[in-house]
Amino acid sequence: MKRTVYVIGHKNPDTDSIVSALGYAALKRELGMAEAVAARAGMVNPQTEYVLSRFKVEVPAFLPDLVPKAEYYLGDEPVTVRAGTPLWDALALMEEHGRSALPIVDGEGRYRATLHYSAFARNILKKINPRKKAVIPTSVGRMADTIKAQVVSSFDPGREFKARILVAALETESFKRHLDGEARENCIVIVGDRTDVQRYVLESGARVLIVTNGAVLDRSLKEIAERNRVSVLLSPYDTSSTALLVIYSTPVETMGDEGLKPVRLDSPLRNLRGPLAESPSRSVPVTDEEGRVAGMFTEGDLLRDPKVELILVDHNELGQAVEGAENYRILEVIDHHRIGSFATKAPITFINRVVGSTSTIVAGMYREHRIPLPKP
Repeated sequence: MKRTVYVIGHKNPDTDSIVSALGYAALKRELGMAEAVAARAGMVNPQTEYVLSRFKVEVPAFLPDLVPKAEYYLGDEPVTVRAGTPLWDALALMEEHGRSALPIVDGEGRYRATLHYSAFARNILKKINPRKKAVIPTSVGRMADTIKAQVVSSFDPGREFKARILVAALETESFKRHLDGEARENCIVIVGDRTDVQRYVLESGARVLIVTNGAVLDRSLKEIAERNRVSVLLSPYDTSSTALLVIYSTPVETMGDEGLKPVRLDSPLRNLRGPLAESPSRSVPVTDEEGRVAGMFTEGDLLRDPKVELILVDHNELGQAVEGAENYRILEVIDHHRIGSFATKAPITFINRVVGSTSTIVAGMYREHRIPLPKP
């Protein structure tokens, strides 16, 4: 939500309350306050409906209340990551934007889970547990992107599979026996410039061969790779770095915290303190009514100034104002009634004149600023 200045009249609005809000909001925009928006604190009566209809003017937006809500305090623009993005890229995005948590979304921007360091640590340990034959969900395309590979051959690059990662560090005959004990259709073999191992991997029909340290594949081996439909990637990194990056090529959704439930934009602020305290990242995702991510609400957002400010017209008492008005900065009061009592934290413009309506005051302000009244 962008900063908004609501120009709003009293509860149970009469025609003057509605019309003066519309007129003064238009004047403020003419004077450079682009965020000024006319609003109403109740239903319009038949007389007001007739006036607005007669002059073809839209009814102002209805604000049933201004109880502090998540959307009024939500901080920066949302930074999200698609569910299929490699984990490495997602972590880089968190680092780039200085975020401790990142919402994971589907193709429509709807919330799926949240990546935060606690969930990442918990889930990555499951993937790299040396006592288990861990498998990594990934694809040839993700691996190629993550390790910045030169692609020699690629088969079904977008198809995800559960990869078993093998590093050819053993003596040649020992590695052959090790590879023979694996389901080769899911094997990713990482090797340096060992032509004999490369040839055996290609002839055996492994899923992917990754050659490290920028080594070049022999032309004769390329033909074997094509014949046996083995994807071959040339990594610029050393073997250990390449193996690590292959693990990080897994889609970010596999590392997300699906238990961190989102709150709505219209969630009252008082209802957010519990979820914030329970969240490992001290933040919660915020979604709109269609489930699309609007941002991450953090504990720091509780200390922000709200993005809502008010200009009161046709009243000057909080008892007559929209519920919750006391939580926001009141910039101005334009009125023709008696002066009530409320305190402000900073000086404001307060115009109170002995005239028949607030609309009369607003019309006079157009003349003072030499701005012609807009025609309907």
